[in-house]
Amino acid sequence: MKRFLFGPRFWLASCLAVFVGAVATESSAAGRFREKRQERAAARKEQRQAQDSGSTSTVAGLTTVNISVGGSPRNYLLYVPKSLEPGAAAPLVVVLHGGGANAGKMAEHTGFPELAEKEGFIVAFPNGTTGGPKGGGTWNTGSGKGMGKAEKREVDDLGFVKAMLAEIKAKYTVDPRRIYATGVSKGGMFAYYLACNMSDQFAAIAPVSATMVNPRCEPAQAVAVLHVHGTKDRNVPLEGGSGDMTGPGYSYPAVARTIDFWKSRDKCQPKETATKVGADTTCRAYSCSRDVTLCLIEGGGHGWPGKPALGWQQKMDVYITQSFDATAEAWKFFEAHPKP
Repeated sequence: MKRFLFGPRFWLASCLAVFVGAVATESSAAGRFREKRQERAAARKEQRQAQDSGSTSTVAGLTTVNISVGGSPRNYLLYVPKSLEPGAAAPLVVVLHGGGANAGKMAEHTGFPELAEKEGFIVAFPNGTTGGPKGGGTWNTGSGKGMGKAEKREVDDLGFVKAMLAEIKAKYTVDPRRIYATGVSKGGMFAYYLACNMSDQFAAIAPVSATMVNPRCEPAQAVAVLHVHGTKDRNVPLEGGSGDMTGPGYSYPAVARTIDFWKSRDKCQPKETATKVGADTTCRAYSCSRDVTLCLIEGGGHGWPGKPALGWQQKMDVYITQSFDATAEAWKFFEAHPKP
């Protein structure tokens, strides 16, 4: 009788080999997943460290102003151009840092003080709160207590901005028709919150890498909106939800929903005008009672366009376009949209 070529021992050995190979493959995949997760966590930590919550800055001419709001100490940085003539009514731009960042770093990175000197506007960089003794941190965007530290602590950031504006107006001649706000990430979300609640003061806003997170928005007056976003934002995804760089537990509304809200509120015409700005940015403008424009950066990630990529952005291959300058474009939009 012939013996089978592949006996029981062979099949047992083969099964063991397949099992061991499968375990090894699964272990390898799990290892790669852990490495990626650790890499993303390290990048987020590096992002927070790079945006240390102090309020110092190397930008010359910035003044630190301390005020009290409801018994709580707050502060902001102020830049008044040397070219500003005494008594001349000047525009005022409020620039809001992202979550975990601070006013000083925002002033350095965006280059708004240099532009303010050239164009003759006053610029204020308020500091958010951390819940600790240092300036900087985050903002209460009205999104609800589950969406951030400032929301959980019910920080009165609206009261802070109102007090800041009142103090600046008392000291300088500010054109009430030309007060604007811009910000990145959580700062951009707060800019939307300001438009919803202080539309009597803000003529236009320019959020960057953000979306509107407050569930209720009932502006008393129409506000012009310029929204800038990368199509590959992994922190605040263009389509909404969460990305692989989104903070744990966070999920955001789609940018389209935000734009649709303001198009409706500002009574926009359905027709849009698309314009190529730079090599990879397309701006879609809508004609409204107060204009709405959406600028999308093809392949763009989470950050301030037109400025060098930060360390964490380089590490995580976050593309920051250099052909669209968000600082210059925001000011161009503001200049064209004073209050009626």
